[in-house]
Amino acid sequence: MNTRRILTSLITFTILTVPLAAQTAPRAPEIQKLEAFVGTWTTEGKVEASPMGPAGTWKGTLKGEWAPGGFAVIRYDDQKDGSGAAQRAILIFHFDAKTKTQRAFMVGSDGTSDTGKLSFGADSMTWDWELSAVKGKRITLRGTLKPLSGEVREYEEAYSEDGKTWKIYSRARDTRKK
Repeated sequence: MNTRRILTSLITFTILTVPLAAQTAPRAPEIQKLEAFVGTWTTEGKVEASPMGPAGTWKGTLKGEWAPGGFAVIRYDDQKDGSGAAQRAILIFHFDAKTKTQRAFMVGSDGTSDTGKLSFGADSMTWDWELSAVKGKRITLRGTLKPLSGEVREYEEAYSEDGKTWKIYSRARDTRKK
């Protein structure tokens, strides 16, 4: 084999395998925890009347996938409330190296956007969201999702207007699609 052919083969091999190796490199443990959001889930739930809106129900689909490069998870929420009105959102879950926390950013089809902080337990996740002003008030949401490893998981969310008093207003059940 001549030198040119060997060099061409080596360059071709490098071009084809380096991106693959970069995508399959092990993720840091903080990033790997976000795997809980990867997959497709059906979701249905109920909300009680609150400062965020009236009581009602919803059904929908949650679809999460690793972002190119594997440094974040992108989730697409496509839901309909009890009246059939669409409620869509895109969430990005990532590890913020500067603050050493898992974070989430949400943009809704209604024009809202909010950020949240995630905390992971052995088989649960809790997030705290600071909502934009709701009817002139600052609202904090705290939700817990468990178990993270199951095919069916429960979600419960409470809100607070003062950061001290919490009221549960939402419950949901997510089922992994096969």
